[in-house]
Amino acid sequence: MDMTRRTFGTGALGFGLAGASGARLEALELPWDMRLEADLGARLVSNPSRARFSVPGLEVTREGRASVRMIAQARLDWSPGFRLRHFEAGGETAEEAYFTLRHIAFGAFAGVVPGFLGPDPGA
Repeated sequence: MDMTRRTFGTGALGFGLAGASGARLEALELPWDMRLEADLGARLVSNPSRARFSVPGLEVTREGRASVRMIAQARLDWSPGFRLRHFEAGGETAEEAYFTLRHIAFGAFAGVVPGFLGPDPGA
């Protein structure tokens, strides 16, 4: 895609207005699947197996007024091959469901991938 002055100007104007209106940076957060992918990758303190994580699917559903459910598939590509794992978690808010899902995913890949940190203690 070519970057034109109009495209650049519109984007710059949008960011300028967001900053001028006092909008917080959190409003520009990544989608849940990209956050999980980044969080899994960040747990690789060393990477002798050339591991790479991707999240080919993440679905968020509302169950009633006060419950959110997340269902995700996380894929690990590394030198022995690949693994695809399915995770489900719920919570009262999307953030709570995400942090539970992330904790489950961290635990599932701990001890499998060399150099991967396990779940956060006390989480």
